[in-house]
This record gives sequence, structure tokens and C-alpha cells, in this order.
Amino acid sequence: SWCSENGGYRLGASFHDVYACGPPTGPADPFDTAGFQCVELSERFMWVVNGQVVPFVPDGRDFVSLGHSELNIPVGSPAPGSLPAPGDIVSLWGGSKANQYGHTAVVTSVDVDGNGDGSIQLMEENGNSNGWDEIEVSNWRETYGDPNYGGGIFYYTHVDWLELAQSSSGQAGLEYAVTDLGPEASASGLNDSATVGGVTRQSIERISSSPKPFLYHQGRLDVVANPRRDATGAVVNGINNSGAMPVSVAYGRYNHAAFTLTSIGGTAWHQLPKPEGFEVPMTAGINSRGDVAGWFAQTKHSRTSVGAVWVHQGRGYWTRLLYANRYFANPKVYHSDTQGDAIGTETLRGQIYAVYWAPWGKAYRLPPLAGGDELGSPNALQVQIKGKNRLLTVTGRSVSDNGMMQACEWQISISGHSFHISVPTAVGPAPSTGSSAGMGLNSSDWIVGDVKQSDGAKRAFLWRPGYGEVDLDSLLDPSSGWRVVSVRGINTADQIVAEGYQAGSGSSKHLHSLLLTPTTKGG
Repeated sequence: SWCSENGGYRLGASFHDVYACGPPTGPADPFDTAGFQCVELSERFMWVVNGQVVPFVPDGRDFVSLGHSELNIPVGSPAPGSLPAPGDIVSLWGGSKANQYGHTAVVTSVDVDGNGDGSIQLMEENGNSNGWDEIEVSNWRETYGDPNYGGGIFYYTHVDWLELAQSSSGQAGLEYAVTDLGPEASASGLNDSATVGGVTRQSIERISSSPKPFLYHQGRLDVVANPRRDATGAVVNGINNSGAMPVSVAYGRYNHAAFTLTSIGGTAWHQLPKPEGFEVPMTAGINSRGDVAGWFAQTKHSRTSVGAVWVHQGRGYWTRLLYANRYFANPKVYHSDTQGDAIGTETLRGQIYAVYWAPWGKAYRLPPLAGGDELGSPNALQVQIKGKNRLLTVTGRSVSDNGMMQACEWQISISGHSFHISVPTAVGPAPSTGSSAGMGLNSSDWIVGDVKQSDGAKRAFLWRPGYGEVDLDSLLDPSSGWRVVSVRGINTADQIVAEGYQAGSGSSKHLHSLLLTPTTKGG
């Protein structure tokens, strides 16, 4: 939350839990710089990752030399076979027409071949608008910037770096143990006390095997009868830390009712109100206060929807309706927070667009990944509140520049009636591997998601700031035989609720709900 707390916003680039911020804010900050300039980021990265500060750095070109003289940190420079490593900090300067102040940035990856040709990726501030840039490497010679831009004012021909590199192999040592919830359980949510909610087809008390809600906690799976015996099914989408679940119950094809269900310390169904003129309520998520996100079909036979948040107040609920932008239709709300923010989708000519609703009810489309269209959808929401300001972190998917859906993360910084929505950051595997989506995130900004590969196979991934994306299967004990194909959420203890199958079962169609619990902490 550093960016928003100091009057800025995340640009999109991040490495080792440190985020590039913008725009410049003006007043001095604790790192002896003015606003979100390049030195601020390098100082902050050194402090967060290495616990060190280079005092009173006047400009970017001096960062490395002062880090060496003040802290005795070794310095690297370009030569055959000599390259910075991810986690090093570079200073850039020189060039016959370059400005005298130079630049500094954090190295995030290196892609240079044996001939000394390639690039070094950087995270920076006061540079590109998304916080990413690169050093070009040709025959081991390193240069930064475009010599034709502004007469070469930001074209730097001298590079050196502080050799700070930390191991970025933080996935090593992170492992998950698997708890099998069974083939009939379809889990849809997980709270911070490791209680899992979902639906199951288990029969209870001579009631049919139609879908019914369940809660799993401390090794016990409890099935709850639907509120009426003539119910033909139920859909559960999430669970909050009070153990409350939003449930949509069907009575036949077109008759539906929406409820909250609590089953800890006694079962309690609470039917959600249905305003006059609206039919077929569907629930999609629940927040810490018990507010339920969802939508209404306007008639039993209509596919036209209106977004809704059932706001929990006292012992009851009142219904807040949310609408699409002009010319758009079918708003659906997936999640809301206790401050009146909400996320969801709207449609135009059958295409789905990602949307943020502000507390005053207006819908704003979430921007796309660079080069993509605004098509996409948000799937999970976290909020941090600091005084009158708050920061929303949203994960979902957006169309990438090659037309594939890509898992991503948005940041929304809000202060009063003023807000800024960041360009999303890609968080999943490369789009060339298939379509992906972020499905859940926790307060540490760990994101879990699904991938549908180009060959049609499905898998799940975990993404962590600074460490990137890893296949969830690689974090399981190979001897367990489990293969994970989809995920539904992750809690503050980094536990994950997922679906998977036993490799020896002969078919990925035999899915079980799984609770994954970290046995060691990585990074």
C-alpha cells in the first residue's frame, strides 16, 4: 500500500514484493527523494529486500557509486560474461547528449545469449508508464534508451550495478499437503479458519442426492439440507470468516431464491429480499460484513440481468441495484467490499467487459493489458483501508495483445470521490501457453488461477510477487498422485481450495475437491 499511502498508484511493475509507483508526488519522502522518482524505488527496494539504505543520493547516476563507498557493496560493470543478476540495482548515465542526472532501476530478469546479445529487464520509476523497461545488450555492450528520442537526452551508454542479487528461487522449499474432500463435494470458497464451503450430492436423512450445501472444518464435512424439500439444487459461491455462505436455491427450472446460510453453532437460513419486478436472484460472493454480491434476471424467461448487492444491516438486508454503462447491458456483480465498492461484468454485443462500481453507483470499465481490448472479467477482490483512503486489489483476466485471455491484477487507489485504476499486471503463464485467469488472491497478494492450455488440458498455478508463476502440481509431493486442474480461492494462511484428480484414475473427469495446506513456507 506504499504507493497509495503516499498519494500515488501502482504502475504495474513489481519484483520481490516491491511495486513501482507514480506519478511524482512532490513532497519529500523517507528516502531523501522528491516523490516517486527513480532513486525512490531503488532506495525502497534496498530497504525492503536487503535492509540497507544509501543515504542522500542526489540522482540516479550516483546510486551505485555511493552504495559502494558508503556500504562497501561490490560493483559490477559490463564485460564479456559479466551481467547483473535479478535483484541488483543499476545506475545508468553518459552519452554525448544525455542529461547529467542519469537513471537508476532494479534488475528483474536477464535474457542474454552466449554471444552477449539480448536484454536485461528493469523495474523503474519516472520512466515508462507501466514501470517496466530494459537495457539492450549487444556483443556484451549495454545501453539504455532510444538515441533518437529527444535528441538522446535519455540515452545512456554507461552501466554499472550494485551486486545485491538475492536468490529468486523462492518456490523451492514451498510444498503443499493435500486433503481430499471427496468426489461428490464441489468446493467454492475457503475462509481464514480453513473452513471450506460448497455443494455436495451426498444424501442425508432420506433427502435426494440433489446438490446441497456443505461445510468442511477440522476433518469433518457437514451436509446441510436445503430450506425446502422440493428444492432441486443449490449453488454456493464463497464463504466469509463468520462461516456465512451465499446460496442460490432452485425450485424447478425458473423458480429461484437467494439466501445466506450459517452452519457454525446451528444452521440458519436467511432469505434475501427480492424487489418488486425482479426475478431469479443469483448470488456470487460474500464479504466480511455479510453483504452478498449477485444479480437478478428481470423476468423468469429473460436473459437480461441487473446487478445487485444485498447489504447486511442489523438483522436484515436491503438491496442495492447496480446498472451497466450506457449502451452496455447485463451487469453482474461478483464481489463487493464494506465501503460500497464492487466488481463484476457488463456486456456489449455478447462480449464481456470487466467493471468496477464506485460507491456512488457508477460503473467504470477496468483497463486492458497493454495492446489488448477491454474484454475480460474480475474474479476476486481484496481491500486495504488506511484512514480515508483504500486500495483495492483485483484479480481476474484480460485480453492480451495476441488475443488470448491472460490472468492479471488491477490496483484501484481510492480517496473520497477520487480514484485511479492501474493498467493491469500480467500474473499468470505466458499467453502462448493458453488462456488463463486469476481466480483468488489473499492479503499477501498471492494469486491462484486456472490455465486452459492450447492442447485443451487444464492446470492451475500459483503466482507470488517477486517469484512469478509456478504450476501447482510442482508444489505437491509427487508420490501423492494428485493433479490439480482448477482453483477457487486462497486464504491468509496460504491454503488453497482446488479441484483435482488422481493420476491413476484414468480420467481427469473424476474430480475431487481438495484443500491444499503449505507444509513449509517459501520466501
